[in-house]
Amino acid sequence: MKAFSCSNAGPLLFLTPTLPSKAQQKVAAAVKRKKNTAVDAALLKKFEGGYPPSLLRVMSGECVAEGLGFHQLAMQIAITSNVLGKSEEAMLTGCAGLIANHQSDGSRYNTPEKRAAELKRMHQYTLGNPCYAFSVGALKTLLPQGTATPDLSSLPAEAGEVTGDGENADGSQGGVTMAENGMFAKTKEAGMSVPSTKNLLFWREFGETDGG
Repeated sequence: MKAFSCSNAGPLLFLTPTLPSKAQQKVAAAVKRKKNTAVDAALLKKFEGGYPPSLLRVMSGECVAEGLGFHQLAMQIAITSNVLGKSEEAMLTGCAGLIANHQSDGSRYNTPEKRAAELKRMHQYTLGNPCYAFSVGALKTLLPQGTATPDLSSLPAEAGEVTGDGENADGSQGGVTMAENGMFAKTKEAGMSVPSTKNLLFWREFGETDGG
């Protein structure tokens, strides 16, 4: 039996998977932020200057994520209040329940007076501060996981709650959003081209259903 020799073989090549460069990762992150920013802006338009019902439940102290620190609550409430044009007084009035009843972490926010002071501080600090921007995704983290938040979605009311877990702030992926009552995608008239999928329902932004 003739032995096989590798002595004349060329150098071995080891192939490693190609990973995205830091530049590519930054571009991808920027694109995602841009998509989410557009969604956030559209939702702010939908709110028409009023607090969304989901946030009002947080501000009343009725529905708050377990273990969430008061600083995080104050920051997101203050950012949203500022972007909606709400005064400090209006914010504090809306947060009366949260101020009175929140089970605060540690001693820093363990009295209603301290909690009110933190809300005031964050309202002043985030006002006009470019480092703090409204984010519907951040708002959702204030509520217990699994809480229905149809008011924080740009879908029409008949869609029901978003059930998909897409990469964008509104739960969409590739222009399509999975909801309780079907798959939804914006029409070209709303500024987005959509794939040709048989069971898609189409809607104009904050408008009526086009068809199914």
